[in-house]
Amino acid sequence: MVLNKNEMKTQFEELVEKYDSDDQLRDKIIGITRTITKLAKQSIYATHRHELEDAKKLIDEAENELEKANKIISSAEMYLMNTLRSAIEEYVEAKAFYEYITEKKLILIKNLKFEIPYETYMEALCDFTGELAKFSVTLATNNDLEGVKEIKETIEEIYGFFLKFDFRSSELRRKFDSLKYNLNKLETIIYDLGLKLK
Repeated sequence: MVLNKNEMKTQFEELVEKYDSDDQLRDKIIGITRTITKLAKQSIYATHRHELEDAKKLIDEAENELEKANKIISSAEMYLMNTLRSAIEEYVEAKAFYEYITEKKLILIKNLKFEIPYETYMEALCDFTGELAKFSVTLATNNDLEGVKEIKETIEEIYGFFLKFDFRSSELRRKFDSLKYNLNKLETIIYDLGLKLK
């Protein structure tokens, strides 16, 4: 006969309560994650279209949602941060793209409104180079060779920073490979545009 049966019963009742509570938090975080991701994607789209006021408003809304998420996630529930991670990455990418287009600055991790894992920041920076590559296609369509060259130099700078790391097989490694692809894409665009403008 188990001597601590009542204690076990009490413990499991508490665990069920905790599980249900965590489950509700997880659902809230998933909802917020979807909202942030949607707002960030809309902001990137608006930035591409030079609808910069709208883009900024959408970033601000995403930040408000992140604020909500941070209030939900206490240090005891940090595992919930993984659910939010992809949305944070999308938000940083949108903010980086907006700041580059409006201010010609690269976003610094210390200037973000929220503390985020450095890997998430780096992954977002890799994705940001993809938006720059897309933007350069628009510039090339308008025969703006100097604008395309400027973007290529920016991506080269980021690539140089990333070369300091010894990435293993990971999501960051895959993102770094996409950064290299974006740089190659820019080189091709510049070559083709140079031929066109001769």
